[in-house]
Formats: sequence, C-alpha cells, structure tokens
Amino acid sequence: MGGTSIYYESRTPAKKRPLNRYVKNVRVFECPADAGDSYGSGLAKHCFTEYGTSYLGMRSVDYFGVQKVTDRIGGCPIKGSEVGMSPTTVANMFGHMSGRRKGMVEIWDAVGFDEVADLEKMPKEVITTLKTYCESGKFQRGPEESAGYASIGIFGNTRQPVDVMVQSSHLFDPMPNVIRDDVAFLDRIHYYLPGWEMPVMRNELFTDHYGLVIDFLAEALRELRKPNFSEALDHHFSLGAHLNARDRKAVRRTVSGLMKILHPHGEVTKEDLEEILGFAIEGRRRVKEQLKKMGSLDYHQTAFSYIENENGQEHFVGVPEQGGKELISADPLPPGSEYAASVSNDGTVGLFRIEVTTSSGTGKLKLAGGVSGSAKESFNRAFSYLNANKATMGIGRDFDTSDFHAECINLLGNKVDGELGFALVLACYSTLRKQAPLPGLLVLGDLSIQGNIKAARSLTEPLQIAMDNGARKALIPSENKRHLFEVSAGILEKVDPVLFGDVRTALLKGLAGSGLS
Repeated sequence: MGGTSIYYESRTPAKKRPLNRYVKNVRVFECPADAGDSYGSGLAKHCFTEYGTSYLGMRSVDYFGVQKVTDRIGGCPIKGSEVGMSPTTVANMFGHMSGRRKGMVEIWDAVGFDEVADLEKMPKEVITTLKTYCESGKFQRGPEESAGYASIGIFGNTRQPVDVMVQSSHLFDPMPNVIRDDVAFLDRIHYYLPGWEMPVMRNELFTDHYGLVIDFLAEALRELRKPNFSEALDHHFSLGAHLNARDRKAVRRTVSGLMKILHPHGEVTKEDLEEILGFAIEGRRRVKEQLKKMGSLDYHQTAFSYIENENGQEHFVGVPEQGGKELISADPLPPGSEYAASVSNDGTVGLFRIEVTTSSGTGKLKLAGGVSGSAKESFNRAFSYLNANKATMGIGRDFDTSDFHAECINLLGNKVDGELGFALVLACYSTLRKQAPLPGLLVLGDLSIQGNIKAARSLTEPLQIAMDNGARKALIPSENKRHLFEVSAGILEKVDPVLFGDVRTALLKGLAGSGLS
C-alpha cells in the first residue's frame, strides 16, 4: 500500500499495490493513534510512514489464523485466493509452549468466534483451556502460568424460530458438540444477548452525516477497559438469593460494561442504574434457564431478583421468551375456569388454563381435541371421582342433567403433559355452582379415582413460573409442604401458598364462597 520500509513488500510500485485502487486518498489507511509496529524488535515508529498503513495484521506469521496476506521478505507474493483462516488451536489462542509467541488472548482486547456452528472441529483442549481462562483470566502453557485480558465473544445463528427452540430444546442447541456438551463451560458465559431482539440492518439505519471514525471509537473503548464499575450497583441495590457467586460475578461485569458505554463518567441515576441492572440479570438468567433445561439439578435456582436497599423491596427479572407476560390474569375468571401447572420429570413446567362449560345432558365428560395423553387420563380419573361423590358435594341433580365440555389451553406452548385432575374438579364444581375461582389463583396437584391427592413433583419451578406470570395465590397439596423450604422467600412473598389436604378443603379455599360447610 505504500511506505518506505523494506518490510512487507511495501516498496512495490504504487500502481501495483492492490488496495490503493479502491480508495480516493491513501491517507484513509492512517490511524491518528498510530504508535508504530511493536512486534519483534520494533520495526517501525510510525506504521503508515513505513508500511503505508496503520492497520497491521501479523502478516509474516500465521499463528493468528491469517495466512500471510503479504509476502515474507525474500519470499514469493501470495495470491488473494490463498488467504484463509486456519482452525482454532491452543497455540494460536493461548500461545506456544515455548513462550516465544503469545496467543490472541494476550494480544487483543477481544476475541470473537463468528458462525460458532462452524467450530465443530475445534479441539477439545481449546475448550478445556478456555474454560479455565474464562473463570480466572489465567491459563497454563508450559511450566509457567500466564494471564490474558481479552474478552471472549461467541456469535451464531439459531436454526429454528425462537419459540420452537424454547418449546422443544434450548438456546445453546446450535452450538457445536464440543461446546454444547460442556455444561461447565456454558455456565461461564456471562450474558446471552438475544439477536432476535436486534433490528435487521436496513438502509434507513445508516447515517447520511458525519459520525465517529471507527478507529477513534476503538481507541475510546480500549481506554474504557481501565475503569471498573462493577460495584456501582451496591449503593442502591443488592442481588437476590438465587444468584450464586458465578451469577453475581457475571451480573456485576455486565453492569460495569454497560456503564462504560452509557455512563463512562461513572455518574448515573438510580432509575438508569436499575434499567442497566435489569438487562444484566436478564442476560445471565437466560444462560441459567438453558442449563436447567439441559437437565442439570445444579441450575434449578433461576428466580433472579434484585433488592432496593432503601426500602427492601424485591424485584424479580423474567426472561421474555419464556413467558413473564402476566399470562395469569389478576382479574376474576368466569365460573368454570382455572389456571393450573404441572411439572415434568426433568423439571419443565407446563402452564395451562382449564375451561369447563355445561350443556343439557346426562352427566358425561366431553374433551376438546387438544386434550390427550396424561392430561386426558388425569381428567377422566378426576371426573370419575366427581361422579361418585356428587351427592355428598351437593351437586347431584345438576350433575346428572348436564354434560361437561372441557378444554385445556397450553399457555407456554411447551410439550409438558398435564397432571391436572384436581383443577378439573374445581372447574366443574365452579361452573355448576356458578361461583368464580379466586383471582390470580394457580392450582397444583392431581387426583386419583378414589379422591387421593397426588402431590406435585416439586414447587420451586412452578411457583417461579407462577410469579413470573402474575399469579397471586397457589393451591398446593399438603404433601408438598416439605418442598416449601426449597422455595425462596421472595417468591413466597409474591405467591401466597394455600395448602389443602382434601377436596372439600380445596373447594372452600379455592372458590369465592363454595357454599360448603
């Protein structure tokens, strides 16, 4: 491209310098912060003057993954078609065992993996070393421990719509096996930035006036690596009980990063800081939610929250793609409607709305087409119990002259089979008595054909989902009482647990005046 040095073939005649033909003025290759060539023994005090460009890659070596985009001294020119990226190795990431060549994490401020799905051939030892580096900032290469300061970014595309992935798998599914199968590595990811929330690049997003020169912005961001705002939230907020040490570290670092971009002077109002903290917690919780879906019991505590130091008020932060949109209405439902939840063997929660209406008939149950599997069996068992005990419950005459039409609506859209028999009993009784359930009520538990109460598998997950989606009360079998100790106090303050040991008690507590004595 130009210059006076003998290095990098810069004495090539100007007309034959390949990039010059694409620019109006070769000064575009000069960076105002040009500090020379620091590689080796310091080949140049000013790169633009010496080489014709301030933007030097390591062109005479290939451990950065770049295959000599210019000629070695005394070598042969390389063709553009020969330029390519080499696979990521421990050597080019963390340096050579000899220590003579540093790796990318020691040289750059940030290292990004683009199209992460293409990293399938990444050696396992890269992930092992990267896992240690992401935890402590240090790694072992040779006899001595080394340290790096580069941030790690992983970029990729989802293979399916987000709603499908949320229902059927998890958001780490597009990762290559070497990453996806290493849960401990995934737990070290501080933030999952949802690309589907980012605007698609369009012409109207480009400016038609002057803006920041990219190299100026890069230097500004580099300078902002020096201050640390990770303690900025402590004056106004503290983090909730479900955030462990690694969660807190991730949230604090994200808060610090966002502070540097939005408030680089370090001065921020409580309202602005609260917004930043909410974003930080949401991104970290998104990581933990995927780990929980992947079946690890170590990550079941995902009710992330923050507490205002001034008044002690606790705020819970949800993940938009998993609900949290007030699916459970605080307004009274009509008679015959109930919200219910069921927990699968792997801890996945299904959230449902049960709707029952009646018509003239002979006491039969008619299920909508969407009710199948475990939900259908559960409904039939519960209805058989209701039929056997209709007289003692005071609904015999109305029951025998009515047919019941039941529908089960899956509010989260996942594939959890519902064990919802008890909710059906309440809904049928509610519609016959024309008495509405309590507002914001969620029903847990199933019912055997003899009326025995079947407890929910756990309470932590369904009560968290209940809180995220607007529930105010939860009707819970007494057998689940021991599980209440596993639920955070913050959730129990938002969702009032109402225990019952038999059907009669549940009707008294779950309906707005059941008429039972």
